Amino acid sequence: MKIAVIAFGLVISLGFAFARAESADSTSPQLIRSEQSDGADIPSGRLLLRVPSHEGANGSASDQDNSEPPAEPGEPGAENDTGTFFGEAVGSRAVFIIDVSNSMEKGKDVGAGEDYDGNVVTSMTRIDAVKYELVRMLGNLPAGDCAFDIVWLAGIEVGGPTPGMPVTDAWQGEMTTGTPEKLQEAIDAVKNQRVWFGTPTYRALERATHDYGAEIDTLVLLSDGAPIPVGAGYWGSNTHQQAILDQFPKWFEPMEANGCRFSVIQVGVNSICGAFMQNLAAATGASFTHKH
Repeated sequence: MKIAVIAFGLVISLGFAFARAESADSTSPQLIRSEQSDGADIPSGRLLLRVPSHEGANGSASDQDNSEPPAEPGEPGAENDTGTFFGEAVGSRAVFIIDVSNSMEKGKDVGAGEDYDGNVVTSMTRIDAVKYELVRMLGNLPAGDCAFDIVWLAGIEVGGPTPGMPVTDAWQGEMTTGTPEKLQEAIDAVKNQRVWFGTPTYRALERATHDYGAEIDTLVLLSDGAPIPVGAGYWGSNTHQQAILDQFPKWFEPMEANGCRFSVIQVGVNSICGAFMQNLAAATGASFTHKH
């Protein structure tokens, strides 16, 4: 009797095992090869690939079909440099203080660049680099929609008499609308500008902040050297640098309140100049650029 019961139990267990095997085989994908097929192994299961619809992504398909094609990319390496000066933005009412002291003509530490005609110059003087950039910038200003002037930062004309105080010069001495004719005049003036002795930075900054009103939106100071003369002068007993650091932030304050941007640009390698220019930028919240 016991043997019969055990045998019956074994039969039942084997039956369940075969049933599970068949069930597993029926739900698992099978690779089937048939004579009628091309010989490929065909899975018996299904693979679902979900692709978002146009409607589910960004609007309807018809909206995308009717949209404008993307803009073509520009030439490799090409940049839109309109309205910039050594990478600094130039607004519609700008005054440029440009150092034309004698050292600008002697130093050749600004790397390579392009001349007025786009020819590569492997070793430029500081003044050449600045003139080329000024001419490029002036040529890109929107004619009739800008006003500007250039204050030439230099003290004593080479071969001229020694003045009683530091002097500067200016292209026009007032804000000048950039008509095509005036822009060309400015370009010619830049090309013909000579170098002078001295670096009367105090006087140039004073002139730029007092002679053009508070409506300037861009003020640029570019120099390659520390202010000269170094010590006391008509500004008082302080050194030239200290007088500027004391007074210029006060002069610039009303211009800054009207949204004027101040950019400080050093050209060439001069550690004393670099320290002064960075201190001036820090004192006024200006940007600082070093071209070398």
